[in-house]
Amino acid sequence: MRLLLIAGTVAYLALAFPVAGGVLWLTLWAYTADGEPLADTVSAAVLNTTAATLVWVAFFGGLDMFFTIWQMMQNREDAARRDKEREEERKARAARDKVWEQERQARAQELEEQRKFQQDIISQLAAEREESRRQREDDRREREQFFATLLQAERERALAEKERTDVLMTRILDLAERLENRGNGAHNEQ
Repeated sequence: MRLLLIAGTVAYLALAFPVAGGVLWLTLWAYTADGEPLADTVSAAVLNTTAATLVWVAFFGGLDMFFTIWQMMQNREDAARRDKEREEERKARAARDKVWEQERQARAQELEEQRKFQQDIISQLAAEREESRRQREDDRREREQFFATLLQAERERALAEKERTDVLMTRILDLAERLENRGNGAHNEQ
């Protein structure tokens, strides 16, 4: 940018001095050729050189103004384009964020459903395990009751058998005693 400014200044001066010199020379030549007095020639030379210089400055000032206005318009267009790009990027980022948030919520919901499903399975397995434990406990109680009933029946049978054996023993002893008494009674009679 600095080099461009220096080059523009050098070009301006390189063109301004020859133009001013050309206007001065042309004025002096025209007035001397007509035989005008020196005062009018100098006055016209100063006036024409000043006018040419002002025209030259106005020309470059106009060009400068045109390029400045053009540059400002370009800057505005660039700023508007950058603002539009930033807005589009912001909207795209907001859309991406919205999609990411929806995906995150979907993943969170999916994880929650999986956790709930796992909890349901764990609860179901625990209930089945508890039911199985209760069933085993009921089976154990039934077996114990069956064996207790069986043992009681066996005891009662054994007791009944013992009573029968005792009754039989008592009868046998009673018979043996009677027989012995008969045998003794028969001996006593002899």
